[in-house]
Amino acid sequence: MKRSKPKEVGTEVECPACGGTGFPKVRQPDQPGRKIYPAPCKQCFGKGRIGPIAMLRGDGGLSA
Repeated sequence: MKRSKPKEVGTEVECPACGGTGFPKVRQPDQPGRKIYPAPCKQCFGKGRIGPIAMLRGDGGLSA
């Protein structure tokens, strides 16, 4: 007997601030051997996806 997949109640969407990577875009230095590791995205907390309610609020899930 096969189980059916549960329906997603709260679907998440790609974070517009980081483009779904979880990290903001940074320009890497031209020098070889050097790399900048950015901090996690502030809107999605490094997850890359946020809930639709956070999108409507516009705060990325941060509560005041």
